Amino acid sequence: MTKELWLNLPVKNLEKSKEFFAKIGFSFKDREMENMIAMELGEKKVPIMLLDKSTFKIASQHEITDIRRL
Repeated sequence: MTKELWLNLPVKNLEKSKEFFAKIGFSFKDREMENMIAMELGEKKVPIMLLDKSTFKIASQHEITDIRRL
């Protein structure tokens, strides 16, 4: 059984994304990396990673779908 859940989200701009999520109440882990930012969600502090699109593409080994075309 899976004991942890990590969410990875691609974003265009890390700083603007961090600013947005901070305004709606998300907290962030202290350490920041060059191409990603870690947020925490809820009482269990589920990690949500914001990755710039190029880093997300490498990590996922897939193209990012443009949902505007669906």
